[in-house]
Amino acid sequence: MARANRSQLKMSHTAGRKSYARIRAYETMKSGGLVPSRAEIFCITHTKKNQQPVDLKSAEVMVLGEDRHGYVRTFGLGPSPSDIFGPQPTGMEYKRIAEQAIRSSDERVHAMEERMLGMQKTIEEMAMQMRSMRMAMENMPGERSDITRRVDCTVAFSPIFSQAKQKPMLDARLSNICIGTSAAPTYLPAYCFENEDDQGNVRSFNLIDGGVAANTPIIIAR
Repeated sequence: MARANRSQLKMSHTAGRKSYARIRAYETMKSGGLVPSRAEIFCITHTKKNQQPVDLKSAEVMVLGEDRHGYVRTFGLGPSPSDIFGPQPTGMEYKRIAEQAIRSSDERVHAMEERMLGMQKTIEEMAMQMRSMRMAMENMPGERSDITRRVDCTVAFSPIFSQAKQKPMLDARLSNICIGTSAAPTYLPAYCFENEDDQGNVRSFNLIDGGVAANTPIIIAR
């Protein structure tokens, strides 16, 4: 068994019966307390008295000179952490990556704000179109029965008429009817109106897009 194991040995050493721990303790004592590294122990235990490696395999795995960053001693030019996990960014590279991420985030926020402004503008334009359509529908001439029904609805708000001259209501559209209320605001379509106070002064004014009259308005159609 021992001979079989010995025949499979590919790298010999010069430590003899001593363990690596005893050799390390001896070298530490000889150097005044300086503990030798694994590479130094490997060279000591695999070098002959003439400073030559004990065999070719030992010569192949010995590291000559200063180790490269990331490599492990006594393993030669084997794989490094960067070979397995990829290169690690430096401090400047980390800073550049962070700045790029912040800049990209700011650009996305700016684009989102622009889209929100565009949507708000579109909503405002749609609201204006709806108001224009409502005005057009309010100014459209209706049927006589519809006018009567709408006029009757205004009576429920206790209409108040001024002392101004009232025009005939026969065949009149709703926009030509005297409208007033003392209980709640009344919606007035776009039209020109006159109002006469107690002294007989007549004041004309226009409702450009219609609106809600204040409580107790006294308005007579022009």
